[in-house]
Amino acid sequence: MIPYLFIGNGWEASLAIISDEPDFMPSLVITQSYPGNPVIKICQNHSIDLLVIKSIDDILTTSVINAIKERNIKIAFVASFKKIPAAFIELFKYGIYNIHPSYLPQYRGPAPVQWALINAEAITGVTLFKITGEIDKGPIFRQIYVPILEDDNYIALTQRLFNCGKHLIKELILSINTGVNINEILTPQPSLPHLKKAPKIPQEHYRISVRNMREKAYLFFRALFPEAYFEITSGETTLKIKIHDYSLDKIDGGIPAGTITTDGKNELRFCLTPFCLLIKKIQREGKKVMSVDEFLRGFRNMDKFHII
Repeated sequence: MIPYLFIGNGWEASLAIISDEPDFMPSLVITQSYPGNPVIKICQNHSIDLLVIKSIDDILTTSVINAIKERNIKIAFVASFKKIPAAFIELFKYGIYNIHPSYLPQYRGPAPVQWALINAEAITGVTLFKITGEIDKGPIFRQIYVPILEDDNYIALTQRLFNCGKHLIKELILSINTGVNINEILTPQPSLPHLKKAPKIPQEHYRISVRNMREKAYLFFRALFPEAYFEITSGETTLKIKIHDYSLDKIDGGIPAGTITTDGKNELRFCLTPFCLLIKKIQREGKKVMSVDEFLRGFRNMDKFHII
């Protein structure tokens, strides 16, 4: 199999690195240096050659270029990374391809998974396209539709999308190995009259407010989980709460959104529309993540609180 380079940062990129088949593992990975970058740990755990750079400017240093040439790498794949310089793209005979977690041209931008969930889409997809000068507009190698399930959140949907992305990498590599001229099978992105965009999520949206978001509160929660948080209040007491694990209950028609219900022992529900979140793990600001029963030992009057 032809050797390839993988470039990416963060949890999303780490999902696309490890193949089920050793022949399809990257020969080299490039990522950026920052605390907790899971790409670094993944490569160390699987003995994958790794180059850690401080900034995108370092991608054209002599050490990086030499590492690529030494491995005879002629193609690269990217996920969750900044714009690649044109001079770097020119190093690769077959080009550089981006794994984008949407069915392009819909949801171009840095937050396609989140906006598909916020907009209550029934289906999204993943696209492998060749990088050109315009962001998210290059010709497409292949796309896969991925349904959005009723109980999906950002974590669950992203995992499925990037798992599909790994299969597209394998498919492209196999195509080149069998002599296919990739440039002849690439297709331009279609021109559609109504395009939905996927800009960066404003920080204020991470506070899930029933008052401000109304019926979209659940949609924002699932899109921004696990970073989303609630502010709940009772009298003069206001708590900032993050949910770390939960399941869904259909909301009772008589329970208004924003209601908190509990048995005071081991059940705690945050009611949104159309679901109640049956909470399993919870975190109060400044405190550790804890189980619901442990949390309720300190707050047995949770039913007096409501979501702001």
